[in-house]
Amino acid sequence: MNKQKLYVDIASYIEKQNQISALKLSNFLIENNGFSDKQFSTGRPKLYVEVVIYLEKLVKDSVLKPLERDQNDCKYDVVSKLIQEPVSSKEEEAKNNNDQEDEDMQLSLF
Repeated sequence: MNKQKLYVDIASYIEKQNQISALKLSNFLIENNGFSDKQFSTGRPKLYVEVVIYLEKLVKDSVLKPLERDQNDCKYDVVSKLIQEPVSSKEEEAKNNNDQEDEDMQLSLF
């Protein structure tokens, strides 16, 4: 699964909504954006897990506010339409390597 595309598609969806249902969003992404329609034995899309993980990140970033979280669905209010572009794992790894190099350089000065 291309997580970067998932994040961009979720951001696009959020821009047009005032409230988000993780289940409805998952189904929307499957029907309109070509994500896998594979399901768990419960009938819930497997994509749902990734959607909720990203929506919870947006809660921490103060983009969403949780309304309801239960075994059936997770629902959120949209607080801000401004979503920072997610950092790809390669970019994050490069940043971490640069930070480590900076620490190594500082330590070698003493």
